[in-house]
Amino acid sequence: MGLLERRVALLRVLRAALGEPGVYVRIGHENEIPAMRSLAVVANGLRCRSAQAGCRSVIGPVRMDYAGAIVTVREAAHELSRFVEDAYAES
Repeated sequence: MGLLERRVALLRVLRAALGEPGVYVRIGHENEIPAMRSLAVVANGLRCRSAQAGCRSVIGPVRMDYAGAIVTVREAAHELSRFVEDAYAES
């Protein structure tokens, strides 16, 4: 049951990240969900044809390389969005 509750909490956090125009960063107690307050979340939404298509994220300890995580998440989201757009254009 605990694992299921954490999964639901994680999905709520990632859903919140989808609503952000840029990179979503929450550190420790900035996370609204108590189960996530010992962690940091860096996420960025994917877009396909101007619609949300998913989210890429790094979830880890509060003491992480934020600059590296932000660049990695932003670039991964950009490249995956481009890949999905290209795949839809070919079909």
